[in-house]
Amino acid sequence: MKWFLIGIRKYIEKIKDVKGDGNYGYQAISVGLGHDEEDWINIRKILVMELDQYFSLYEGMCGEKELAKELCHKLNYSGSPAPKDRWIIMPEMGHLIESVFQVVLVFLSNHQCLTFLPLQYPPLPPESRSLIVLRHVNGNHFVMVYLRPNSPIPPIARNWYIHHYPFANR
Repeated sequence: MKWFLIGIRKYIEKIKDVKGDGNYGYQAISVGLGHDEEDWINIRKILVMELDQYFSLYEGMCGEKELAKELCHKLNYSGSPAPKDRWIIMPEMGHLIESVFQVVLVFLSNHQCLTFLPLQYPPLPPESRSLIVLRHVNGNHFVMVYLRPNSPIPPIARNWYIHHYPFANR
């Protein structure tokens, strides 16, 4: 709880810390999806396929081809421990993650807090929606956070308004 401001702590049900081997962001996503944290390799593979398939969409969101290529470089790795140049980067990968897994993704850090919604899929009914909350801690690690029901969440990432497909409206 030391990673959270006092006002936010009352909304936290529990925190799941994952193994610190450089794949922690992908491990936290795997846990958030209800899988074992060791499924991080499949998370990376699925994200690479999404990025390849919709490269022009993510290139537009990144603002330049080189940043989109950097995301592909970071994702295309299956070793452990992962070197720093293969770590997950947020918020840059936020839309990619939520679009692939059709979840509502909340990113929390000391510098920025955002909510990511799917870009190219219609919203799921409220009872079917999954919420994944990732907290960036210590400048180099991620943990999975479980919020209490009806907790407030941060604002929607601005890029969603610019790049989402019309049928993905909330």
